[in-house]
Amino acid sequence: MNMKNLVMPGTWLFCAALFAALTARAELVFDNSQTYLGKFSTNLVEYGDEVILGGSARTITTFQFEYYGDFLRTGDETARIRFYKNDGPGQYASPGTLLFDSGLFPIFSGLNTVPISGISVEVPKDFTWTIEFSGLTGESGDQAGLLFYDPPTVGKSFNDYWKKEATGWNLYSFPTFKANYGARIFASPDPALVITATNHLADGSYQLNLSGPIGETIVIQRSVDLVNWTPVGTNTFSAEPLTFVDSQTAGLTDPSYRAIPAPEVFQIDSQKRLSDGKIELKVLAAAGRKVVVDGSSDLTTWTPVGTNTVSFLAAPITFTDSSATNYAFRFYRARLAP
Repeated sequence: MNMKNLVMPGTWLFCAALFAALTARAELVFDNSQTYLGKFSTNLVEYGDEVILGGSARTITTFQFEYYGDFLRTGDETARIRFYKNDGPGQYASPGTLLFDSGLFPIFSGLNTVPISGISVEVPKDFTWTIEFSGLTGESGDQAGLLFYDPPTVGKSFNDYWKKEATGWNLYSFPTFKANYGARIFASPDPALVITATNHLADGSYQLNLSGPIGETIVIQRSVDLVNWTPVGTNTFSAEPLTFVDSQTAGLTDPSYRAIPAPEVFQIDSQKRLSDGKIELKVLAAAGRKVVVDGSSDLTTWTPVGTNTVSFLAAPITFTDSSATNYAFRFYRARLAP
């Protein structure tokens, strides 16, 4: 394996995460996408990471990963993702039973986020996912590789990686570096969104204990008549059950509570005219969403400005309207691509 340093341009690494699940109501059971280690790995054979899932869902519906392509595309560059059960031979059970094969898909130069969605693959709590790149020599300027992240924020990953060689599967590691690759895994069936306990505390506030799918953002609401509901908090489930304290309860007797999924964030976050007359826009959306921005000068005729896909961290994505130099003012709208 060749391990390369990689400096990423722009705000991709440094923006705050705005998490929203790619697949509605799916549970985030593995997430190693928050802390980028500044390196990527290349290999000419199949290789990958053994992971231990968090949460309770075990039927994968979306698998998302990132890679870096350092090549001039000629059209034959491809990759394929596989899932294996670790029931093979060896001191440490190696990848054995094949659970999923994506088949070949095209790859591209630069930083790329790949969401493999619409699947239904049952996996054990501990399994190995791999990638195999094709159509590349592995030399500088003609290579591609997975990005290193650590530590996982949901689930766990061993500090080594599997590599398929002529002798079979072998484990490798780095003396001072954790070989963990960036990935996010969503699965179903997700656990129910439930308020498991409500406690009236001595200071008059109410403490709620809640359980639900890891990664799901919820809105907690309060009511005194079961008709009118007031939002009192927004929280996101992590690897642990959620505890919320409502301290704004002075004068209330036995309020009722409910928790509902938060709506997905999707909006034009900012826009500004640049010194050259072009207009720059930033759009917020869920990770993996493909977004189209349209421009108009009369709110009747709309022309696409650009299309972009939100990366792992659900960072604001940037669009630049070059045609804005032809107009005194412009209107914009953002929409999800089909």
